[in-house]
Amino acid sequence: MGISQAKIDTLSAWWEVRLYSAAERAALTNTESLTRINDTTVDLLFQSYHEQLAEHFDEDEILDIIGIVITMNIWTRQKHAEGAMPEP
Repeated sequence: MGISQAKIDTLSAWWEVRLYSAAERAALTNTESLTRINDTTVDLLFQSYHEQLAEHFDEDEILDIIGIVITMNIWTRQKHAEGAMPEP
């Protein structure tokens, strides 16, 4: 399955466009909740995000998604700790 250039170009504002499927939106919502953990309440929001993810993905797929998100967050934080900043 390929990803369209339009999806790549709008990924940073995915919630504002209608290019993403319900499954993709669930994965992106869950990704942001894991990445921006301080903005997510465990009791209310996080559980609903996980339930949305479970509507579209099986347990193994969910674990894969979560593993990728956590790994990318670790790499990003390591690079920030090293003083690296993304180019504008």
